[in-house]
Amino acid sequence: MALQPLKPLQRLQPLKPLVGGPSSLGEPEGNAEQAALTDHQKMMKQLREQQQAAIDTANETGYWFAVYFQSNQQRAEFIEALQLNTGGQYVDGLELAQKLNIPLTERTIPYKVGTLDRKCAALAR
Repeated sequence: MALQPLKPLQRLQPLKPLVGGPSSLGEPEGNAEQAALTDHQKMMKQLREQQQAAIDTANETGYWFAVYFQSNQQRAEFIEALQLNTGGQYVDGLELAQKLNIPLTERTIPYKVGTLDRKCAALAR
């Protein structure tokens, strides 16, 4: 069986924008139930945005740096000398700063805690 040559790929065309924009989706049509659903959708969107902000903060890469030694033995000696609880390869920066007597600005991250109300939970079923 002889190999067949591949057909050339066609150039992809960009998607056309949604007429009316994304806000045209899910608009209430005067129905109170739909309006309530839209309020719940707005609340869920706000909760997702808050959750995403917390995830983005937790996964931010600019808050850490690496320290390396010439050998694993040197690393172990350093950690032992400072009596650090590493639990593996990573050192808690706040614990290290405390051991080195370096004052740091306290940072708190606001998290949304709580549960969804009954109406919203019913929508998720």
